[in-house]
This record gives sequence, C-alpha cells and structure tokens, in this order.
Amino acid sequence: DQDGTFDLLDACPLLAGYQSLDFRKSTIINFSDNRPKWQIFDQGREVMQTDAGDLSLLLANARFGSFQLSGTLFVNSEEDDDYIGFVFAYQSNRRFYLVMWKRRTQT
Repeated sequence: DQDGTFDLLDACPLLAGYQSLDFRKSTIINFSDNRPKWQIFDQGREVMQTDAGDLSLLLANARFGSFQLSGTLFVNSEEDDDYIGFVFAYQSNRRFYLVMWKRRTQT
C-alpha cells in the first residue's frame, strides 16, 4: 500500500493509512452493571481484560471493507473458563458477528 510500513509489520498491507488497530480510541459496550476492567497497552495495539465481569465488548473504532485478520488471543488463567472471542461487522447489539471459544463446558 506504499504507506512506509513494511508489509510484514503492517496490519493492513493493502490499505494505506492503517498499519494496526488502535484500541485507545475504542468503545466499550457493557450488557450489565457487573463491568469488567479493560486495560490497553503497547500504544493501543494490545488489550487485556484484567477483572472479569459480565458480557462486555470492546470495539475498535475502525471500519474496513474486505480484510484479513491476524492476531493472538489467549486466556492467562487456569481457573477462569469464561468465553473469549472477537466481534466483527458490528452494527448494533443485535447485529454483529461473533467468534468465541470456551475452555470447557459450563456446569
């Protein structure tokens, strides 16, 4: 995309102006009063939920057409077995795509 960022390091090598998502400009949507705590690191490139709560979404304020997503998603806990995932094509609380994973079956 000729934006000065090497394609290997560029999060969006086909679209100039987007090298990575910046989660410092994100929107948080909570679905209850039991809100988790989100922390943002590495100049907005890394997000961590440090205190578990009820369902919550942290949405990057970026719009893309066709794109290819890559990243790392992990749970740094042996005890916590809540869902983890990511949302794309968010339009409203009822219209979005969700990819999620859970370590084990809820009992």
